[in-house]
Amino acid sequence: MKKNRILWMFAMLMLAVGISSCSSDDEDVAIYDDNPTTLDGTWYLVKANFGWGGIRDYEAGDVTVCFYPNQTVQVETKEVKVFMATGTYSYKVIDTQTNKYDGTVFTTINLGGQQCTYWFKDGMMVLDYGMAYDGPGYYFKKKLQ
Repeated sequence: MKKNRILWMFAMLMLAVGISSCSSDDEDVAIYDDNPTTLDGTWYLVKANFGWGGIRDYEAGDVTVCFYPNQTVQVETKEVKVFMATGTYSYKVIDTQTNKYDGTVFTTINLGGQQCTYWFKDGMMVLDYGMAYDGPGYYFKKKLQ
């Protein structure tokens, strides 16, 4: 009888340890906007096309870019010079054009002293520094607020 009680207590102890040692999925999981239409908000870099330098995928939080209505941008990056260095920059809208064939709206901005174009496609913002000239292109997903 005493042996059964010890065995039962051991089984309960192992069950308690097993339940408490399960890994937690409480990490900050990014939930993305499926159809972003405005620049304002928090964006995560998900892919970069460096032209001849290749394509690289990124995890949410590797590069975070926040566009604010006052035309400032806050960049936070874990790596040096992936996109822009960590810091606060300004941006200014230069021109907006609509593709007459598919209706895509292309907006040219001056971002931190460099001219680039952005548009929304397949749930992402594409930020292009001139792929036709082998410049980098960045693909961002917008975090739901």
